[in-house]
Amino acid sequence: LSLHDALPISATFEQLANHVYISDELAQAIVDYRNTTGKFYTLSEVRKVTGMYANLFEKLKPYLRI
Repeated sequence: LSLHDALPISATFEQLANHVYISDELAQAIVDYRNTTGKFYTLSEVRKVTGMYANLFEKLKPYLRI
């Protein structure tokens, strides 16, 4: 995925980790959170993931989709 592609928050670890703004650790945290709580229904829920700081969330928000 390029920086300009929309990234589904249901993406695999590999797809998430390939995004320039998402580290391997954050990709794993997203997958773990999703596996624990179920799918995301709103983008604001992504903010609850460990390591998803406010400034990073704002940077990623244009690229994320439910």
